[in-house]
Formats: sequence, C-alpha cells, structure tokens
Amino acid sequence: MPWLLKLLSPILGTPEKERQRALDRISRSTPVEEGGFKFYSLPNEEAEEHHLFQRPEALQFFYNGKLYKVTGERASGVFELFLDLLYVAMIALFSSDVAEHPDWPHLLKYLVIFFHSYQIWQDLRETFDNYYTDDILQRGIVLSVMIGMAIFANNAAYIGFGHKRSEVAYLSAVISFQVVHFILIANWFFYSLFIPEHLVRMRVMGCINIFTFLLRSLLLIPHTSWTFRIIIALLALAIERGFWVYIYSPWFQTKEYTEFSTAVNIEHESDRMTALYIIVLGEFLNSLISDASIILGLDIAAGRAVMVLIIAFSLNWLYVHNDGSVKNTHALRRSALTAIGWFIIHEPLCAALVLSGDIAAEFVKYDILENYNLEWFFCYGLAIGTFSLWIMAQCTLARDELVWPKQIRLLFRLIDVIIFALLPFAKLDTSNTLLVASVLMVITVVWENYGSLPKDHNIFTDLCYEPNQSSAPLLSSEPHDHSAVEQEVEALLHANETIDPGTAEQTANKYGSVGH
Repeated sequence: MPWLLKLLSPILGTPEKERQRALDRISRSTPVEEGGFKFYSLPNEEAEEHHLFQRPEALQFFYNGKLYKVTGERASGVFELFLDLLYVAMIALFSSDVAEHPDWPHLLKYLVIFFHSYQIWQDLRETFDNYYTDDILQRGIVLSVMIGMAIFANNAAYIGFGHKRSEVAYLSAVISFQVVHFILIANWFFYSLFIPEHLVRMRVMGCINIFTFLLRSLLLIPHTSWTFRIIIALLALAIERGFWVYIYSPWFQTKEYTEFSTAVNIEHESDRMTALYIIVLGEFLNSLISDASIILGLDIAAGRAVMVLIIAFSLNWLYVHNDGSVKNTHALRRSALTAIGWFIIHEPLCAALVLSGDIAAEFVKYDILENYNLEWFFCYGLAIGTFSLWIMAQCTLARDELVWPKQIRLLFRLIDVIIFALLPFAKLDTSNTLLVASVLMVITVVWENYGSLPKDHNIFTDLCYEPNQSSAPLLSSEPHDHSAVEQEVEALLHANETIDPGTAEQTANKYGSVGH
C-alpha cells in the first residue's frame, strides 16, 4: 500500500544520528555460519549489572539482504512465562463458558474474545522477541498488561445473553482491553525513538493500531446492537492482522522507506509458540483433574479419562514431530510466506483445541451428552486442530530421504480430519467417540514415526546397537605389574632423575596404565 507510506512519510524518516549508530553496529558484526545457515553476528552490548533501565536494541534485522542478529541462546524469560500462567486461566474461563452453554452465539462470543486476547499476547511476544531487555520498563509493561487482561477476562465471561450485569461487564471488558492496547501502542512509539532498524515497522503498526483503537472506541457507545458490536470488533481484528501480514511480507520490505527490515529470532519464537501450544493442551489435562471426583475406581469414566489423555499426548507428539524430517528448513527460515503462514495457523489451532479440551471434561463425566452441540464442537475442534497441524507441517521444507515421502507420511492427518468431521453424524455415545478419536491419534503417530525413519534403516538395528569400539578407551587385557612400575619410579627418584611427561609415558607404555 504505497499510499499509506506516502501518507506517513513525515514520521518514517530515520534520524541520521540513529542511522549511523545502526551502521556502526553493522560494521562491527562478524560473519557466522551455523549448520549451513549464514548470518552476521552483531556485537552484544552488555548492560551494566543491576541497571533499572536499558537502552533497547534490535536483536535481529535485515540490511541489504543480509541477516544481522545477536548470537547466543535466547530462552523464554521468567516474566514471559509468568504472563503465560495468566493465559492458562483466561482460556480455561473462555472455553468453559461454551461448555456450559453449547450454542452458536456463545461459540461466536468465545471466538471474538479469544482472538482479541491472542492479539495482545502476540504483540507482547513480538516486543520480547525483538527488543528483550528485562528491565523495569518491560516488567512494568507485563504487569500492566496482566492487570488489564485479568479484568478483561473476568468481565468478558458475563457479556451478553440475558445476564443482569451484562452491559456493565461488557463496558468494563472493552475499557480494560483499550487500556492494554494503548499501553502497547505507546510502547511501540517510545521504542521507535531508539531502534532505527525497526522504526518504520513500529510506527506504521502504531498508526494502524491508533486507527483500530479509535474504531473500537465505538464499542463504548451504550446499548448498541450486538450485531454492530461484533462487526466492529471483527473489523478491527481484520485490519490489525491484515497489516501485520503486509508489513512482514516481501512486498513491504522492498519499499523505499525500508532500508532496514525486520527479522525474527527463530529459536525464541518457536519456544514461545510451543509454550502456548502446551498451555492449550493443558485444557485436556485439566478436564481429567478438575472432575477427578467422578473417576472413582476403574470404571468406564476412568477409561474415558485415559482416552482423553492419549488424544492430548498424541496431539503434542504430532506438533513436536512436525513433518518428521530431521534435516529441514524451518518455516520461519524457509520464506516470508511460510513464516507468516506458520504464525497465523497457530490461531485457529489453539482456538479449536482449547474448546475441544474443555469439552472433553463433559465427555469424561457423562455416557450420553444432554446437548448434542457438545459433540459437534468437540469433533470439529479436533478436526480443525489436526488440519492446522497438517498445514503447519507443509510450511517446513524437508531435506532428507526417509522411508516414505512427506505427503504419504502426513496422509493420516487428512484422514483424521475427514473422520472427525463425519463422527457427529454417527451419534455415538461419549465412550465410543473418545475410542474412535484416541485410536485414530495412535495410528497416526505410529504411521508417521515409521514413515520418518531413514530410508536404509532397519528397525532391529536399534536393539542390536553396538557402541563404536574405536572411540572407547584402550584397556589392556594383560594384568598390570604395579610393583614393577613402583620399583622403576623409585629407582629414578634415587638417581635424582626428573620424571618428566616423556619418561612417564614410556613407563606407562612399558607396563600398561595403572590408573591414579
């Protein structure tokens, strides 16, 4: 959208002083190659210990088509994980509302609330990925966001559908969300003063989010129709997600204003998304523990609980297994389009599996469900989740020769999707539904793991594996003459001869190693 860049051109110019500072970092970088992947390692500006404030730096970016990044392992920070704990409670609250009221209006409400919560989590995740300092400012932002989102979640659960405090809860949820949104917008503009490498992206996103912030302000008009409110909320989300895709796309990176362009820390981003996925699967486990009182003894309810656990475990396995290849190019490294697709697919994946995980509690408790919509929501949640895992695996480029080609390895994921989609029509009881789902998941895991073995692999070689003898220490089978060694060493000492390393080695070779 060139018109947008021209409109914003007065604020997109990089101050020359900051530009030269960025070029100085580039001049001090060194070329690095890791596993065939080449980039330039930026100097790591170590901050003084116990500093309350640290100047933010771009941890990775592109310049003239070359990647520059700060090297070193970047694991999830303590306060990032602390934020995730809040989201554990939030998503459980959102999905349980649908489990208690399994109808289409509550499902729509769940999706709108979930995607708005996800938007805040994503914006904060990107801040930590690109400008992590762990100073008092970032910790304060995390605390402010957590306070705002806690208020948002508790009020959002009571929005609409005849609740006597619905309007109060609705307005409180909107206001708290807007406050959090404003904090993140202000943070983008503040950080853009110090980070010329990402100035264009942050200010364009800041301006777009100012527009969506004003658009969502229409939601504060009291007593408007729910149709109007849902349209405004979804429109704001669509604008934010659409411009996010555009800004990270190759089309935006080639514009005249983007001398520097953004990059992502693959290890950290993958770590954060994996952490979110585990939180999502935690909903399946929560359904086993929160209703543990109904699982007494080894009855049919216990069997259903085991099947739910198998489904969750298999879903986790498939996510980690990805496309089964060992030598591959990650979606975030393969291309901008696969990277965008990899990020976006996590949204329906998480939204669908959270819902299925919470409804799984109803499957464990009852033989027959009172509301048939629960069957639909559970099965289609699994179908969408499994299909999302199939798409995610397609984003990875496999580079090794395995027993089966990639599409054959992933075939059962598509078969699972079809069967999950048709399963509600069979009108089975909860035990048989879980049995079909768990068996399908196990078959899929076994199929993919066998198909992912090396082409020349013999499954029995693992059992008959013998360690490489050449790498083992050479131990003499002859008994060591310890007394002879001691006598020779004593003779050398009496002759006032120095036992240098060469003499010691000759003695060891003569009599064998005797240990310490």
